[in-house]
Amino acid sequence: MKLIWNLTFNLSTDAKRILGKSLDEVKQLQETSNWPFKIVERIEKRDEVDTVVLKIIATTLGGFTHEFLPEEVLARIIMRLSESAEVQLGKAVTHAVISVPAAFDDVKKRATKLAAIIAGFKEENIDIIYEPTAAALAYGLENPVRDPVKHIPKIRVLI
Repeated sequence: MKLIWNLTFNLSTDAKRILGKSLDEVKQLQETSNWPFKIVERIEKRDEVDTVVLKIIATTLGGFTHEFLPEEVLARIIMRLSESAEVQLGKAVTHAVISVPAAFDDVKKRATKLAAIIAGFKEENIDIIYEPTAAALAYGLENPVRDPVKHIPKIRVLI
């Protein structure tokens, strides 16, 4: 499992670029020749309908080949971030607010939401916001806010 996590981690920076894209759109990206993996189209049954999906094919050092959906790679990252937040908070994380680039369209935002569902979050507990909005919110985290009733600092975590 650790080997698969390391493989997924190495794919993470480029997998975000393929979310919600067709194979033709991916082939137009200039950096694809530098990627340590291949992109292929596969036909899968989804809701009793044959659907064309993109798969990332990567080979580990041991020579084993793994196929991932871009959403699965992102889901592993979300799971790791959630685990880190749970350690920091000392309790389970059940809601997620995920930031995406401002250039993401609805298809890419849906793919990001699907990744959070794969990571174990319920659909109604997931919010997607744009990165500039997240930056503005994070700026507000720098200034401590005190609970007006108890006069103690509130804990805020932004992932």
